[in-house]
Amino acid sequence: MTSMRDRCLACAAQHTAPDWKITYRKSLSGVAWAAVKEMIAPEPVTRKSLYIYLHEAAHIALNHIGKKPAHVQEMEAEKQAHAWMREAGIPVPRAMTKRAKAYVGRKIEQAVRRGAKHIDPAAAHYASVAKFVLHETREIEYFKLTTKQRSQLDIFEFWVLQRFQKGKIRFWKLTASTDENGDWLHEFQGATIPQIVKRAKAALL
Repeated sequence: MTSMRDRCLACAAQHTAPDWKITYRKSLSGVAWAAVKEMIAPEPVTRKSLYIYLHEAAHIALNHIGKKPAHVQEMEAEKQAHAWMREAGIPVPRAMTKRAKAYVGRKIEQAVRRGAKHIDPAAAHYASVAKFVLHETREIEYFKLTTKQRSQLDIFEFWVLQRFQKGKIRFWKLTASTDENGDWLHEFQGATIPQIVKRAKAALL
């Protein structure tokens, strides 16, 4: 029977970019430098070290060279690492899944603090940074919504509410889901919160 060490090494080899230099480090952290085509990661001999290795390999495979917001790139790399391990029949440690979501959550928080005009709803959902509101470029605390507004939105397992302005027209956009896994993720727009909640209810519930 093939050992877990050998299975991890085989999985890593399958997803290693052929023209990149791979350098091992002892810590459970990694980085991929596109300019010099070098990936630094732990030797993938355990499930945890393999996960970190595949995360960096995913950045390379997905061509993440500043083309998307950091929180989106990190979410995509985390999900790809999960997918590759599962395809190989190697269970992803729960600690790594928890760590992955927390990491994407920190990237979202950084983006909000830096004045991001848009937070990707799928990334927010993945990181469980759910039930929050963005007004133009700054975050509005959840508790500032009225009780009625909160009760309307809390029928959803996940929601992100954003307010936009195009010329003189202001409108709300709601991304909502009734499934904690994000399988029912939809966007709705309207002039008022009750209006878009009504539309979302009709479509999702």
